[in-house]
Amino acid sequence: MLNTATNRALPRPAGGKAAQSDFADSETQPFKQRSAWGCHNVLGWAASHTPPRELERRIGLILPPTLVLMDDWEPQWRGRGVQVLKGWVGGLDVGVMKRMGVDKLLRTSLVHTLSLHPSPPLSGVMSVAIDLIDATTEGKEKAGVMGEVVEKGVIQGWTYAPSGKDGRAVLIAVAADLELLCQTLGEGIVRWMKVSPKLCDAAHDRRLSRICSIRCSIHPVQPYCLIIGPISQH
Repeated sequence: MLNTATNRALPRPAGGKAAQSDFADSETQPFKQRSAWGCHNVLGWAASHTPPRELERRIGLILPPTLVLMDDWEPQWRGRGVQVLKGWVGGLDVGVMKRMGVDKLLRTSLVHTLSLHPSPPLSGVMSVAIDLIDATTEGKEKAGVMGEVVEKGVIQGWTYAPSGKDGRAVLIAVAADLELLCQTLGEGIVRWMKVSPKLCDAAHDRRLSRICSIRCSIHPVQPYCLIIGPISQH
C-alpha cells in the first residue's frame, strides 16, 4: 500500500490487520469455525420457539444473524439461513414486516438465492419464497415478484445449467421448483409456456429432467391447452 502524499510504500498496512482481511476469512465469519459448528441449529431452534408476540421485540437479535447466513457467499450456508428463516418468519406479523421493510429485504435475498442454482442444489428455498410472497404481496406487485422468481429460479436454471451430473442435478431441482410454482400459479403459468421449447433442446443426459419439467408445467393447465393442441401421454 502507498502513502498518498509521498507515493512511497507504507511501513505498515493502513487500517491495521483488519484492513487486509477478507469477509470470507474464518476470522470475520466465526460461525464457520470448528468451535461454532451447529450454531445455525441453535439459532433456528431459539427463533422457532420464540412466541409470536415476542418476535417483534426480539427481531433485532434474530434478523441480523439470519441475514448473515442467507447472504453468505457459500450456497450451503445460504440454504441453512433459509431454513432458519422458515422456522420463525411465519410467526412475525405481516404488518410489522412491511412497516420495518423486512419483507422486501427477505424477498430480495430469497430471489437471489434461487438464481444461483448451485450443485448440489439447495432444497426448500422455493417453498419459503412462495409462502413469503403470498403473505406479503398482492395484485400487480405479487405478479411482478412471481415473474422474477420464474425468470431467475426456473428459466435461468434451464438456460445456464452445466453439463454432466452437476447439470442433471440442477435441472431436476428446477423441475421440482417448477412443480411448486404450477401449484401456486395454476393457469397463470401459461404466461411462461413459451419457454417450453427450450426444454426440447436437450442433450441426452438431460432429457428425463426436462421432460418432467414439461409435464409438470402442462399438468395444471390441461383445460387451457386446447388452443395449443392435445397433450401427449408419452
